[in-house]
Amino acid sequence: MSDTRLRPFDVVIGINYYFPHISGLTRTAQAVAEACVESGLSVKVVCSRHEESLPGSEIVNGVMVERVDVIGHVENGLLSPSLPYRVAKSARQARLLHLHLPMLEAGLIAMMARRTPRVVSYQCDFTSTSKVLRPIVTSIVDISSRVAIRGSERVIVSSLDYARASRLAPSLSSATEIFPAVSDRRGGRSRYRVSTGIHFGFLGRLAPEKGLPELIGAFESADLADAVLLIAGPTPRYTDSSVTRLVKSASGTNRRIKFLGTLSESELKDFYASIDCFVLPSTNGLEAFGITQAEALVCNLPVIATNLPGARTLQQRFGNGILVTPGDVGELARALKQLAGLQPKSSSPEALLSGTSQYVELIRHLIADTYSRQ
Repeated sequence: MSDTRLRPFDVVIGINYYFPHISGLTRTAQAVAEACVESGLSVKVVCSRHEESLPGSEIVNGVMVERVDVIGHVENGLLSPSLPYRVAKSARQARLLHLHLPMLEAGLIAMMARRTPRVVSYQCDFTSTSKVLRPIVTSIVDISSRVAIRGSERVIVSSLDYARASRLAPSLSSATEIFPAVSDRRGGRSRYRVSTGIHFGFLGRLAPEKGLPELIGAFESADLADAVLLIAGPTPRYTDSSVTRLVKSASGTNRRIKFLGTLSESELKDFYASIDCFVLPSTNGLEAFGITQAEALVCNLPVIATNLPGARTLQQRFGNGILVTPGDVGELARALKQLAGLQPKSSSPEALLSGTSQYVELIRHLIADTYSRQ
């Protein structure tokens, strides 16, 4: 291996979507990258240029970001043939490569940059919504992930519960659990409250797997007097827009359902300050943790979450809420009624907020270990 002391980057991060895209995966990648910079490391992110208006390269909060052109999309995936070559090229100039999976190109990147030590964050199993493409694409992505995981210095998962239930469970058997980047949203103003009734809240992408049709159906059938449902979050550009239409239609016909759209960082604190209970009704394995429910628990809000591997981790560990069966509208409606009279328990914000610092500590340890072996 060449002398890593001569390499211009401490860490190169390979990822499909990055800032300003909004998702739990990208939020964690950005938070870790910027925290590494704050700790004195030099960091470069190589990602896809998911919006044509974005610059090909720029510095974002101290992180060098290089975006590779996209030629098309498959479902919400990006087709960028040159991405693996660009990531590998930069990785060969780095002391550590950090890959965020699932990523179609991860295996190829790992092989091309095999001389650079790497750490892998396995966020979730890839889940296709296309019945035609599902078997083929899922198989390819899983094989790619196994190749990237094999030979890694460390594999990180957001919860061991999810890792044990994953399709890649054998490859994740020795993974390290580190919570994703959770922000402290305490201290906001309750500007979105519209009545004295209980306010339920959902925050996340308006995507099919988030369970919004089930939540709206449960809220309407629960028929809680003066209750309000606040829905906030961005609309994914390359996925089915039926969820967006449903949310906008429901908020237009039911005065107790309010659609707030995409909120700024400062508005997010006000969102949490405006609700009495948070609901995460996700329906499939794309929900591997639920950063927004962790933020709600930090704000000492009770949470209704679905009993999915990973997503149930926080309820099992910290309590303060109810787990329901994914997709069960009746059970969700009963949980809404039950939470209306539940007194919140004290949560554990320090533990929930530790993920980013643990990431940085591990990355610095791996870099130092690699350096000592030279």
